[in-house]
Amino acid sequence: MENYEVESTINLQELITLLWKNIILIGIVTMTISIAVGLFTIFVIDEKFSSDTTLRVTAAQSGDSINYNDLQTSQKLVKTYSIIAKSRTVLNQVIEDLGLNLTYQQLQDKIEVTSVQDTDIISIKVTLDNPDDAAMIANQVATVFMDEVENQVSIETLSILDEAIPIKQPVSPNVKLNVVIGFVLGLMLSVGFVLLREFLDRTIKDEDDVVKYLELPLLGSVPSIN
Repeated sequence: MENYEVESTINLQELITLLWKNIILIGIVTMTISIAVGLFTIFVIDEKFSSDTTLRVTAAQSGDSINYNDLQTSQKLVKTYSIIAKSRTVLNQVIEDLGLNLTYQQLQDKIEVTSVQDTDIISIKVTLDNPDDAAMIANQVATVFMDEVENQVSIETLSILDEAIPIKQPVSPNVKLNVVIGFVLGLMLSVGFVLLREFLDRTIKDEDDVVKYLELPLLGSVPSIN
């Protein structure tokens, strides 16, 4: 047990020594990959902007005030209405109204319809490479969606809480996150390369390697002469 612990300690020391010997290589590779990922993120990947509008679902009231059953019905309608909001009928009408150069499937992929924390509120979020277009499409989807629901159920059960506005802050790409990922990737690759090179290197470099790998006694050594 003691031999094993000593050997483990030595191996750890050798590993630390090996990495320290190659610290410049590891640093150069890590920083190069980090900078490359950062530049790629900034100059190559297109920025994406999101804009969302929120609507409230109101079920037909059973009296003058909203009771628990009305609220439960509204929450159930949210799931149904979320499907209608991304339906072919609604989105094709939006494409026609705005003259978009998009197919139904392309537009659907850019829209996210969700309920807000299991409430009777629906959020329609559109993500595009232009913040003004994202807000315009989100508002138009809400308008066409409300008209379609009214046609389906013959009563008004939707009302807009907040219209979408252009948000100039991009939601992607995340430059800081990508640089951190590049740093970790560069560190892993450089350390892996150093370890692999050491593992494949079977040359005898000094007298310590003779004793360690060949298990032979050292009788003498010839000093280097400049």
